Amino acid sequence: MIFILSNFVFSQEMRIKFQLSNHSNPYYKYSHYDANLKITHENWSLLINPEIVDKYVGKQILGTNFSREKFMGRFKESILTYEKDNLIFQFGRSPIKWGKSYNQSIIQSGQAPSYDHGYFKLDLSNFSAEFLVGQLGSERFKSDRILRLISGRRFSGSFFNNKLNISFGEQVIYTGENRNYEIFYLNPAIPYVFAAYEDNDLDVGNMNNDNSMIFFEGSYLMGRKYFIYFEFIIDDIQIYNDPVQDMLGTKIGAKSETNIFGFFIDWEAEYTEIDTWTYIHSGRGQFTSWENLSHPIGYPYGGDLKSIRVSSQAWLKRDRLSIETKYNWLDKGSVNIGNEWGNVDNLQDPFPSDPAKTFNLFQSALGIHSKNLSILLGYTNIPLPYEIANNLIENLKGGFFIDLKLKKVINFR
Repeated sequence: MIFILSNFVFSQEMRIKFQLSNHSNPYYKYSHYDANLKITHENWSLLINPEIVDKYVGKQILGTNFSREKFMGRFKESILTYEKDNLIFQFGRSPIKWGKSYNQSIIQSGQAPSYDHGYFKLDLSNFSAEFLVGQLGSERFKSDRILRLISGRRFSGSFFNNKLNISFGEQVIYTGENRNYEIFYLNPAIPYVFAAYEDNDLDVGNMNNDNSMIFFEGSYLMGRKYFIYFEFIIDDIQIYNDPVQDMLGTKIGAKSETNIFGFFIDWEAEYTEIDTWTYIHSGRGQFTSWENLSHPIGYPYGGDLKSIRVSSQAWLKRDRLSIETKYNWLDKGSVNIGNEWGNVDNLQDPFPSDPAKTFNLFQSALGIHSKNLSILLGYTNIPLPYEIANNLIENLKGGFFIDLKLKKVINFR
């Protein structure tokens, strides 16, 4: 079938990548199988990426309950892309990342299980506009299937020779039994909040099934190496004298790639603070919290927290030998991504909420890399983010770990 595709349909280029990973650490011992097929033809590309893991970590990694024998699998990516000049169009499934942090954005981190969507981006000089419409994992309420849909848009501008980048936008999750895509949420300019003013959102009983969020993000390149950034989300903010908490999130950070004594060092440092009830909306609406398959769409550890995180990777020999270090001080409250909304008469409640847990997450490892083999070994006490986001971890367990990855890439023309 690959031969037929490459010779009769996509005669330009094809890449096949296979990767086998074996992870052994104080929490888990599991295998991860990953295949990647990419076919390109002129301005078109098709990417297909199935993943398989051992059954007992399937929910934590893939968010799936589908299993056969001792394995769980899911398609992480199946995406058709058209890209030409100042235009990008995508249709299918792939991770969505909006934000400035490498992989821990509080807007959309790209770490949650991917979802099916349509995506459009248009660049005009120093400005760009992005539009997103997608379908999250559905839920069940009694015997009814509740459809969960998401829309978003982001507008960006680059200034001072592209040193300064500023973006703002909004996104919305809207749900309901057999609910269809709302054309209102595909409008390129009208703020989503007007859906409520014009009675275009959906109320079911005493629940409102439209949950929107506004976000801002920006970055500035200092010199040629130092990159400072921020992210800010407004899930809900009180402009009247309501005795309830705001639902905001803030991240500020810096990152750089530097050369010290001939060693290339990539590092990132950031502070994150997310209010107790940010991301939480279920109970106020039908499955309208900011999660997909029980994984946070935004910050991987969910909300109700403060965090100081630093990470670095020093290349002792470029692309061959590295030392990687991560530390995250995480003060996590008791409200998790699966809780129902309870932001009522609580201005005096502590933040993070009681009982809070303080985690000192640390990992240090030596990395050995070659064309087809990668080995990472060292010390860690970091569990999978899913387990902290859902308050499944009481105490950290530290110890030796080893990650082994074997990969093979085959290119055809």
